[in-house]
Amino acid sequence: MHISYLYESLRGSQKQIDQLLDEQKRQQQQWRRSLKLSKEKAEAAYRLLHWCDRCSLILCRRQLPEDERRLEVFQGPDRTVYHLWQRQKDQSIGVEPWPFLEKEFEVWVEARTLSQLEFKDDGALARALAEAKVEERRWLFRK
Repeated sequence: MHISYLYESLRGSQKQIDQLLDEQKRQQQQWRRSLKLSKEKAEAAYRLLHWCDRCSLILCRRQLPEDERRLEVFQGPDRTVYHLWQRQKDQSIGVEPWPFLEKEFEVWVEARTLSQLEFKDDGALARALAEAKVEERRWLFRK
């Protein structure tokens, strides 16, 4: 579904893209049938995955705006548009509207920061990542 989401706007620009998108549609139909999943349920699951992915990118890239300004994340599985912001007083993360059962929870990732922008090959990138210091980034989500 992600390839379709990313490239459907290019349909008609190249025959190869059209073929790829047509094949994706056929595959998606086959997967939904084998999973006994309606198109609507599959799309809701994709929106949830997309929402979580976008949220993690915003946090990991440190893209939350200052001064508690809201940033649109993406539509959730229920088609509601959600916004993130960071509170100034305690740096906790707010989500509007609040979609979670818990009133607060913490998430974290291990991150490696590289100052070098280009690498000779995949091996050079892998070595740089292996040698980089691991830092833990944490966020407290609070209603």
